[in-house]
Amino acid sequence: MNNPSGLDPRGWKVVVQPEEVKKVTSGGVHLPDETTERWGAAMTRGVVLAVGPNAFERFKEPHPKAGDLVTVPRYGGMEFKGVDGKDYRILNDEDVAAVVEDDG
Repeated sequence: MNNPSGLDPRGWKVVVQPEEVKKVTSGGVHLPDETTERWGAAMTRGVVLAVGPNAFERFKEPHPKAGDLVTVPRYGGMEFKGVDGKDYRILNDEDVAAVVEDDG
């Protein structure tokens, strides 16, 4: 999995790219920036981009890996701008609550 963030996690940290918040509903309604910013702050899903060398070592297999869609706490971790200018979150491995197996 490509890691465009430029963030290389250490220890038990995990880099996650949050899902983008849709600015238009399925019915075609354009949402105001205030609404999409609030929903973005509360986002609970994202794609794992990178995993630190010690991440998940104290947990049983299977472990989340780069490319997995995961759920994370609404306000957990730290937000960073990547080298590509996009927003990323760095979380502790234990903050990854689940891997989303079927997104359909």
